[in-house]
Amino acid sequence: FLELKREVVLHKETCETEDRLKLILTENGELIPDIYNKLPGKCYWVRFQKEDIENIIEKKACVSPTHSKATMFQTLFLNIEKQFKKNIFLKLSLARKSGNLIFGFERVKMALKSGDSDILFHANNGSPKELKRIKPRSVKLILVSLFSSSELGKVFNRDNVAHSCVLKGGLAKSLILDVKKLEGIQN
Repeated sequence: FLELKREVVLHKETCETEDRLKLILTENGELIPDIYNKLPGKCYWVRFQKEDIENIIEKKACVSPTHSKATMFQTLFLNIEKQFKKNIFLKLSLARKSGNLIFGFERVKMALKSGDSDILFHANNGSPKELKRIKPRSVKLILVSLFSSSELGKVFNRDNVAHSCVLKGGLAKSLILDVKKLEGIQN
């Protein structure tokens, strides 16, 4: 297993590729995100932060007469966010199909209390009071509140889901990485 290290453009530091976002520079000067690190071409590695994405657009991207750097950033940011959300929902669907994703207040509360799960997906439009009731105090927990109840509901073919959790395992670790990357870009 070969671990790749790349130099981050803006900070001149060497890091693991999984800790950074790969942006491909096209021939016409557009930046395209490559969250799977599979696209060929001239690329730049940046941290998962809004400021770094803004800076790389400022320094490396070419501005066409029809697009300003502000619209270019907005388009790139939305594209990155869309790709990560799609990837997270794909992994959640796989977890559901394998029986490692559960929903419902009582079932989630029992899984968290017993230590079977350490990731809680709580709808960002869900009740803070219910969140306090469902979260065990003694257990260290990763709380994800990036999605609405209707977005979480789509994973279960329901209208709305307020709480769900992923049982411990390999898919949970991968989900945590993707969620942290998405949080870094959104914050």
